[in-house]
Amino acid sequence: MKSIPSNWTGQRVAILGLARSGLALARVLAGKGAHVLISDQREAEQLGDLPEQARAVGAQVEMGGHSDRLLNCEVLVISPGVSLYAPIVQQALQRGVIVTGEVEIAYLLCPRPILAITGTNGKSTSCSLLHEALGQGSRLAGNIGVPLVSEVTGDLTGVDYVVAEISSFQLETVHGFRPHLAMLTNVTADHLDRHRSMEEYVQAKARLFAYQTPDDWAIFNADDDQSLTVSEWVSAGKIPQWPGYPAPHTNLARVLHYSVNREVAQGAWFKDNWFWLRLPGQSARPVLRWNFPNLPGPHNLSNALAACLAALCVGTDPEQIERAFASYHRMHHRLEEVGELRGVRFIDDSKATNVSSVESALLTYKEPVVLIAGGRDKGLDLDELGRVLALHCHALVSIGEAGPQIAAHALKYGLRAHQRAGSMQEAVEIAYGLSPSPGVVLLSPACTSFDMFQNAEHRGDVFAACAKGLIQKSLVTKEER
Repeated sequence: MKSIPSNWTGQRVAILGLARSGLALARVLAGKGAHVLISDQREAEQLGDLPEQARAVGAQVEMGGHSDRLLNCEVLVISPGVSLYAPIVQQALQRGVIVTGEVEIAYLLCPRPILAITGTNGKSTSCSLLHEALGQGSRLAGNIGVPLVSEVTGDLTGVDYVVAEISSFQLETVHGFRPHLAMLTNVTADHLDRHRSMEEYVQAKARLFAYQTPDDWAIFNADDDQSLTVSEWVSAGKIPQWPGYPAPHTNLARVLHYSVNREVAQGAWFKDNWFWLRLPGQSARPVLRWNFPNLPGPHNLSNALAACLAALCVGTDPEQIERAFASYHRMHHRLEEVGELRGVRFIDDSKATNVSSVESALLTYKEPVVLIAGGRDKGLDLDELGRVLALHCHALVSIGEAGPQIAAHALKYGLRAHQRAGSMQEAVEIAYGLSPSPGVVLLSPACTSFDMFQNAEHRGDVFAACAKGLIQKSLVTKEER
């Protein structure tokens, strides 16, 4: 099996997808002497100034489709948005072209240990909490924001660790990616419009641990069945083989677990309002008292426990972790309060795009919740979503392509009230009208945004603007009276 080059000078590299990570890769690899071609199916008018930026860093660009030039390269780097099963990618694999992704390239170029977190839910919060706990000695990158390859090739003076959020899409194409610490928060049904089955989705997540060694840490959520399954694979040295890629190691990392429900043999757990720790060769001890109202909900308790365990594994002082957690501000578009009107709070959770994340959001609030949900379906179990909504929602306002199906399933299970909205403005106004006081209007859509918005961030921004507009209109009306 061919190896990824250690010297990029003169190498023919094709990058599939002109987006943030593709442009970052072009800049780095062209700077190291590679002949870079970026190929994108979109037409020039859809790409804005991205082609110009790519040419400015020394890359060639083709648009409107993929040519056979991609198959004549030595390395094909695919963006996370490109499926491993795309015809051009499968043709490249059949020809023996090395097919990889940004994460693998970044790992090979990174001079610092990487602490990597994946999972269906909780990975962004766990990553940001870990980054805050480590302080100025860490950098945060990956799927959470800045492309990993940009961060690891920048100035890392004074940096001890790179904290990286990694998606299942990015893990499909790793050849030897070896994080010093790897964590799996959970695996629930998601991205089944991309992965061919739930089994394949779990196996993709497992690739985060495939090339670790006994010098590394592997951390798993003992409260999640799929995470436990992967931990068993790692402990037994039997991570499933990924077709076309190097075999996983059999002598793998030191395995730890964390749980908010029970004590674990090695790792961390929650008991009597304390985080407890037991690392290999050590006795159990309490390390952190839980008193962080800025991290509401059982899901954030689990995220914080995970981040605390990871930080302790690399030698962080518990007092430093406590200070970081106490000052932590929730991430943009994740249970973010954007305003309040007459006892009704408006909460932006636009990043919630699967059943379990919506359920976690609903369980966060004691007040009645009017939920705004819908969008483009990702192959989720809408029947299960309907059951969750009927159980925890005061009312539902449905939007987007999947809105009618979501509502039908929820009504089947006894949802109290439902109304359909054609726009976010209408949805916010209807939801406010349906909400008692005190109450919560929650945007937690359970779907992708691409039927109505540019992305999840855009959707959340529009929701916030509509809520603030409603609040302002009410204040003006009150003044006029």
